[in-house]
Amino acid sequence: MSMLSSVKLGVKAINYAPLSSLKKQSHCLHCSTYRVCPAASLANGIPIDHFDKILHTRKLSRGEHICHTGDSLQAIYIVKSGMFKTYLISECGDERIINFYLPGEVIGVDAIADGKHLVSAMAVETSTLCAILVSEFEKQVSGFASNWLVKQACQEILRERQSFLISSRKHSADAKVALFLLDLSARHRLLGYSFRSFKLNMPRRDLANHLDLALETVSRVVSRFQEANIIELDKRMLTITNFDCLQKVAGIEPQHPICYGS
Repeated sequence: MSMLSSVKLGVKAINYAPLSSLKKQSHCLHCSTYRVCPAASLANGIPIDHFDKILHTRKLSRGEHICHTGDSLQAIYIVKSGMFKTYLISECGDERIINFYLPGEVIGVDAIADGKHLVSAMAVETSTLCAILVSEFEKQVSGFASNWLVKQACQEILRERQSFLISSRKHSADAKVALFLLDLSARHRLLGYSFRSFKLNMPRRDLANHLDLALETVSRVVSRFQEANIIELDKRMLTITNFDCLQKVAGIEPQHPICYGS
């Protein structure tokens, strides 16, 4: 069987990695992302012979999918490296990006309620993830971690709510970009990474799509932020140099207000 199969959805051809491409994962304690991974709580509470039956790894190339809208729930995915995006395709064939996922974040819990994925999930760049097989999870660990899936679903609801608030049409273009950068910063801080400097691995057109803005508008906003010394951007490495000003642009009262654009 080929590692990739092509699935038609609307006008797009989707590269899809089947579960047959999974590899056995070594125990979480030996993983470089252990300290930020939500599966670590499972590893601490579940016998290793049970745990090894549910956790597998997968490496994906840019543009490769782990699931698409309408797929049956087979696994919950934890990003190990790289970045993923989730999106929907409209009846007209247009793509709408719902969210981006960083290492340590969970993908796939949108299907917990009715067993069908509501969104498609694709690697933004070469990435790796761990897959927790749901069928084995229920058999092997339900007695040890009965609330784990519920917790992940609740966190996903909060993440999607935040994403919706950021992309809301009530915000100006500057505010949308500022809110997105502050949210990304907070997520990096929560995962134990630098909250001041991080990579914007998604293409700028994907960022514009996610924020419901034109590509040219996002580019102009980023340029204004750079000119105002709010951020520095070196290729894809972004550094927030003035959090107070960025918060003010986002409509959040900073501790020490600094006038944006002055």
